Amino acid sequence: MKVRSSLLLFLIPFTVDARMDRVYEQHCAVCHGKQGEGGLGGSLVDGTWKYGESDEEVAKIIREGIPDMGMQAFENTLTEKEIRGLIVYT
Repeated sequence: MKVRSSLLLFLIPFTVDARMDRVYEQHCAVCHGKQGEGGLGGSLVDGTWKYGESDEEVAKIIREGIPDMGMQAFENTLTEKEIRGLIVYT
Protein backbone atom coordinates (compact mmCIF):
# COMPACT_ATOMS: atom_id res chain seq x y z
CA MET A 1 0.00 0.00 0.00
CA LYS A 2 1.11 3.52 -0.64
CA VAL A 3 1.46 5.96 2.22
CA ARG A 4 -0.44 9.25 2.04
CA SER A 5 0.92 12.32 3.74
CA SER A 6 -0.28 15.82 4.50
CA LEU A 7 0.03 18.56 7.07
CA LEU A 8 -3.06 17.24 8.86
CA LEU A 9 -1.35 13.93 9.58
CA PHE A 10 1.36 15.73 11.50
CA LEU A 11 -1.25 17.16 13.85
CA ILE A 12 -2.20 13.71 15.15
CA PRO A 13 1.00 11.64 15.19
CA PHE A 14 0.64 7.94 14.53
CA THR A 15 3.16 5.29 13.63
CA VAL A 16 2.09 3.01 10.80
CA ASP A 17 2.94 -0.44 12.05
CA ALA A 18 1.68 -4.00 12.24
CA ARG A 19 -1.26 -2.78 14.34
CA MET A 20 -2.68 -0.91 11.33
CA ASP A 21 -2.33 -4.09 9.29
CA ARG A 22 -4.58 -5.80 11.84
CA VAL A 23 -7.07 -2.90 12.00
CA TYR A 24 -7.30 -2.79 8.19
CA GLU A 25 -7.63 -6.57 7.92
CA GLN A 26 -10.33 -6.69 10.60
CA HIS A 27 -12.45 -3.71 9.52
CA CYS A 28 -11.69 -2.81 5.90
CA ALA A 29 -10.33 -5.71 3.86
CA VAL A 30 -13.63 -7.57 3.57
CA CYS A 31 -15.00 -4.74 1.38
CA HIS A 32 -11.90 -2.96 0.06
CA GLY A 33 -9.74 -6.03 -0.57
CA LYS A 34 -6.70 -7.40 1.20
CA GLN A 35 -4.40 -5.00 -0.68
CA GLY A 36 -6.94 -2.17 -1.04
CA GLU A 37 -7.72 -3.21 -4.61
CA GLY A 38 -11.47 -2.99 -4.11
CA GLY A 39 -14.31 -5.47 -4.09
CA LEU A 40 -17.66 -4.70 -2.56
CA GLY A 41 -16.16 -1.30 -1.72
CA GLY A 42 -14.05 0.84 -4.00
CA SER A 43 -10.33 0.57 -4.57
CA LEU A 44 -8.13 2.47 -2.14
CA VAL A 45 -5.05 2.27 -4.34
CA ASP A 46 -6.15 3.41 -7.80
CA GLY A 47 -5.95 7.12 -7.04
CA THR A 48 -9.67 7.68 -7.67
CA TRP A 49 -11.56 8.99 -4.65
CA LYS A 50 -15.31 9.39 -5.25
CA TYR A 51 -16.33 10.95 -1.94
CA GLY A 52 -13.42 13.15 -0.97
CA GLU A 53 -9.66 13.22 -1.34
CA SER A 54 -8.43 15.22 1.63
CA ASP A 55 -7.43 13.44 4.80
CA GLU A 56 -10.26 15.15 6.68
CA GLU A 57 -12.84 14.07 4.07
CA VAL A 58 -11.60 10.48 4.21
CA ALA A 59 -11.62 10.54 8.03
CA LYS A 60 -15.22 11.78 7.97
CA ILE A 61 -16.20 8.93 5.65
CA ILE A 62 -14.57 6.39 7.95
CA ARG A 63 -16.26 7.96 10.98
CA GLU A 64 -19.74 8.50 9.51
CA GLY A 65 -19.82 5.97 6.68
CA ILE A 66 -21.87 6.29 3.51
CA PRO A 67 -25.01 4.33 4.39
CA ASP A 68 -26.59 4.62 0.92
CA MET A 69 -23.49 3.00 -0.58
CA GLY A 70 -23.10 0.29 2.05
CA MET A 71 -20.15 1.88 3.84
CA GLN A 72 -20.73 1.48 7.55
CA ALA A 73 -19.74 4.11 10.12
CA PHE A 74 -16.78 3.30 12.37
CA GLU A 75 -17.02 6.20 14.83
CA ASN A 76 -18.16 3.84 17.60
CA THR A 77 -15.72 1.10 16.59
CA LEU A 78 -12.39 2.80 15.87
CA THR A 79 -10.54 5.41 17.87
CA GLU A 80 -9.55 8.71 16.24
CA LYS A 81 -5.96 7.49 16.35
CA GLU A 82 -6.91 4.33 14.45
CA ILE A 83 -8.87 6.35 11.88
CA ARG A 84 -5.86 8.62 11.32
CA GLY A 85 -3.63 5.55 11.15
CA LEU A 86 -5.82 4.06 8.41
CA ILE A 87 -5.51 7.26 6.39
CA VAL A 88 -1.73 6.96 6.53
CA TYR A 89 -1.94 3.22 5.86
CA THR A 90 -4.01 3.45 2.68
